[in-house]
Amino acid sequence: MMKVLGWIIMIPVVLFILLIVARIAFCGPDQSDVRVMKPMGDAIDKYLTTKGKPSSLDSIPNLPYKLKCSSEYKCSFSNGRKYYKIWIDDNPYSLSLKVFSPSSETGITYIYESSNSNYKLKNYRNNPHIYSSKRTGICNPMKQ
Repeated sequence: MMKVLGWIIMIPVVLFILLIVARIAFCGPDQSDVRVMKPMGDAIDKYLTTKGKPSSLDSIPNLPYKLKCSSEYKCSFSNGRKYYKIWIDDNPYSLSLKVFSPSSETGITYIYESSNSNYKLKNYRNNPHIYSSKRTGICNPMKQ
């Protein structure tokens, strides 16, 4: 009788632990995409913080990957295997640089505040925000 009771208690605990491990493994940012996106974001970040806002993203020299732009501040790039989006969102008080992988739903956001009207930018976060926007399957927050 005690063995059966032990199994009845143990099975839900083990399943709960497996669910937590699965969420950590499958719902977080894809590290292989972060390794591709971060050097690109860091190169543009360095340009923004030293020279200000460029006339367009593809005018920034020495980027790790070649950009294909649909407008001045909306571009994409590829590492040969995957496709990534990169863009700048701008408003009067702040600017954000976003790099995103549609296939893994992993993104990196750099946020800046403008220090004056010529957009000399100051990164007010020491590190960019790395995130995952997965919301399906076990990554759905309603399934917690």
